[in-house]
Amino acid sequence: MKRAYITFLFSLFLIISYAAKYPKEVDKSRKGVASILAYKNGKLLRSGTGVFVGEKGELFSSYSLFVGADSAVAIDPSGKVRNVERLLGANDIYDCIKVRVAWDKKISSLSITNKNYSIEESLYLLAYGTKKSGMIELLPIKNIVTVSGTPYYTFSFSMQERYLSAPVVNSEGELVALMQSAERNDTLNSYAISASFLEKMNITSLNFNSDIFKRIDIPCALPNNKKDALTCLHLHGLVHNEKYYMLLDDYLQMFPDSYEGYLLLAEKAIHFDKNISLAEMAWDKAVQYSLTPDDVYYNKANVLSSYALSFENDSASFVSLNDSALVCYDRAIAISAEPLYIYRKGLLLRELKRFSEAFECFDALATTNMRSADIFALAATCKESLGDYDAAIAQLDSAITSFGSVPVGEMAGYLWNRGFLKHRMGRYREAVVDYNLFATLKEGELSAHFFYIREQAEFEAKMFQQAMNDINTAISLSPQEVSYLVEKGRLCYRVNMPDEAIEVLNRVIELNSEEPNAHYILACCMLLKGNRESAKEHLLKAKELQHPSAYKKLKEIE
Repeated sequence: MKRAYITFLFSLFLIISYAAKYPKEVDKSRKGVASILAYKNGKLLRSGTGVFVGEKGELFSSYSLFVGADSAVAIDPSGKVRNVERLLGANDIYDCIKVRVAWDKKISSLSITNKNYSIEESLYLLAYGTKKSGMIELLPIKNIVTVSGTPYYTFSFSMQERYLSAPVVNSEGELVALMQSAERNDTLNSYAISASFLEKMNITSLNFNSDIFKRIDIPCALPNNKKDALTCLHLHGLVHNEKYYMLLDDYLQMFPDSYEGYLLLAEKAIHFDKNISLAEMAWDKAVQYSLTPDDVYYNKANVLSSYALSFENDSASFVSLNDSALVCYDRAIAISAEPLYIYRKGLLLRELKRFSEAFECFDALATTNMRSADIFALAATCKESLGDYDAAIAQLDSAITSFGSVPVGEMAGYLWNRGFLKHRMGRYREAVVDYNLFATLKEGELSAHFFYIREQAEFEAKMFQQAMNDINTAISLSPQEVSYLVEKGRLCYRVNMPDEAIEVLNRVIELNSEEPNAHYILACCMLLKGNRESAKEHLLKAKELQHPSAYKKLKEIE
């Protein structure tokens, strides 16, 4: 009887001791500890500990636990499993992460304290588990330093791996810190990063695409600020995938009156869902919420014209989509005649080969802040396509004079285009002037093709010495190019140098015996030297190779 009484007293002492050692609120706070399971492709990657905080499903844990994971779950002490949905912040140096789980009112979370503690005070370490299995350890504070304005604790306690990211609470059950990995070979101390440090971690437009989050294949949450959230959405939208679609849904839930979100939804509906009806609904919503509906119509026009490129040019869908895009450009311009809207409309009309209408757009831009050499050059291409070369040259004149009276490198392309137009029109000497200016601006960068083109203009302008210099230069740069060798043969024949022509044309035939021009010009050289048999032989070969003048020449010598 006495022994049983002693046993009862001892048990009572343990109960009183336990109650005294671990306050009631500390014991209750164990409900906020979670077991974390991280997965990759459905296979368990690693497991660890976390703690629920706040009132929206936030959870603190170890960053290294999540690296490489594409999904994760948090299991509370009652066995309730919740999916980790978004990353909210992370720090790889201090190995900590903040995530969000699917929230419900049954989550028991801990409140974060900002109270100050001093050396020799004690806090409490909570291990995951039920009331029976979850352990509590007393942690005497050995040292406190400051990290980013928050405390970093050293405890007189031997750290064990299973305690990584376990919560440290005060006697009121408030979250103070999260346990960190121990230093190598340190069996006397353990360390913890303040919960306030984790609380401050967040996603911003600056860190959204950083490597720290790219190492985890779970989507980041968007910032609460609308402008930053939209920036992040655009950044992730550079790669359209399931993550992007999830973030777009997040954005529309966070900002249901944001017209920008509906523009992005419409673009997704068109390009990735091929769903015109959904896109139209999104554009209608965008118009409803936008203070600048012209921007919505402009965006819609760009998306429709881009989508049209996925169809054959002569298909009904291609025509219909581009017609709709032009209507949208017109609506945008009717609301606000922004030069950019007119410019994009002009580009589309030009692509559709509606050159007269496209020219009107580019011509209108010449009186706006978009007036530039490029605009004049675009107008020139429209006039050139319409066969109005004089008007095209006039537009290129404006492009060139827009740079001022002193030739600069940026003029080179326009000089080349103008020279080439003059060349086509038979204004050979004027063409040579432009080619020469081009050569001055691009000195050291000229190709064999340039010298070949300029030689042809010089040939027609009867500037034979310049032509000979240029064709020789072209050949020196590309000695195996048959067209250059044939051109030299033509020039030599024209300036009564048949021996030189024969030499170079024989070289052509060695390179390509099926070159009709080489045989024809060689025949002409042979006639010039009185060798009719050889001439006839080459004319017959030229005729066989479909040279247009060979038959007539044969008739002349028979």
